[in-house]
Amino acid sequence: MLEDFRKNPELKHVDMRNMMLHRYGLILNDHMIRRARKLILYKTESRHDQSFKKLAWYIEMIRNTNLGSHAYNSWDVPLTDHESQAQQDN
Repeated sequence: MLEDFRKNPELKHVDMRNMMLHRYGLILNDHMIRRARKLILYKTESRHDQSFKKLAWYIEMIRNTNLGSHAYNSWDVPLTDHESQAQQDN
């Protein structure tokens, strides 16, 4: 079910109920399907959060272990000369 939800995050609870019935022969009520959908959303979103938190560590490792290489992220992008000059002028 998790893979189905990843492919289609807009999967409706009615469709989820039908999948459970056809795949496993389970008849689930609306409350159980909504709880399952909420849990799946939490698991998929928390994985993204956990992965995103690791980016800073990975970037630091690249900088420390590959001298001379450049690694940037969206919150630490070096300014161009033009942007740097504009900030100094203000």
